[in-house]
Amino acid sequence: MVWTRLGLDPHQFYIALVFVGAFVAIALGASPVVSFFSAAALVAFSMLWLAMGIRRGHAALRKHNITAKPPSVIVYVPGLGAGWMDAKMHNWLFGGGEAAAPRVISVPPPRSWYMNLGDDDYVDDVLNALEAIPKRERDRVALVGSSRGAGVVLATLAARQAETMGLMAAVMLNGPFTTVRGVMEHRYGRVGRWVSPVVEVFCSPARLDTLAVPTQLPPLFFVTAAGDTNLPPEAVKATAKKWGGKVLELGADTGHSLLLASVEDKKRVQDFIVGGLATAAAAAASALR
Repeated sequence: MVWTRLGLDPHQFYIALVFVGAFVAIALGASPVVSFFSAAALVAFSMLWLAMGIRRGHAALRKHNITAKPPSVIVYVPGLGAGWMDAKMHNWLFGGGEAAAPRVISVPPPRSWYMNLGDDDYVDDVLNALEAIPKRERDRVALVGSSRGAGVVLATLAARQAETMGLMAAVMLNGPFTTVRGVMEHRYGRVGRWVSPVVEVFCSPARLDTLAVPTQLPPLFFVTAAGDTNLPPEAVKATAKKWGGKVLELGADTGHSLLLASVEDKKRVQDFIVGGLATAAAAAASALR
């Protein structure tokens, strides 16, 4: 296993380089205030430009697969450190156009001293969010999780109560992880493997590969990428196979965060989900004949 850009996605790596440049400038005699102000201003401008690009891209994505029938509600489980982001940034996943954009409910992790990767309390919160959806919308609900959230989605599906929810679909973006040790080793090589026992002390649960796969499941869609610095695509594919889901692997230019992927890759994700749901619906209709 090799080090993967210090375990950082391309944009994180860029920010790190900017501030390393500020330290170098200080070492060469530049003013610390000017150096760090310049670095912060450059990062802020880059993030603003990136956010504007993401919004423009999502406007275009809502005009893609416009005839698709999206869910009425998406229950979204965010990744680590992403709970502050606007959950509506994922309402383009199922197509359907601007007028049909689903309502998005975000379920943040319960407050705790450890990294909650999908323990019983978090699963209960997701189940409660699903149960709180009005009955008139229950037949078109999708459960979507990104990164850590993808693991929480699987843990939720493994709970008995989820079988009665009648979910339209479940989507696992950028994941889910199999074991914390696997993530650490993928990101940091041997060093990650050595320190993973310490990291696992602060994680709950530390592995998801022991989850029992239920007999009743909605259509499942797993997304991974060759350029993911957090999760090895092979592990995601193995999980998808175990759970009987479809899997899409994006290229090496896409990192761990799908939000930062190109519009072209996001269109591939949308086509993957819309096409998969259409196939599942056709199969279900054929079985009823």
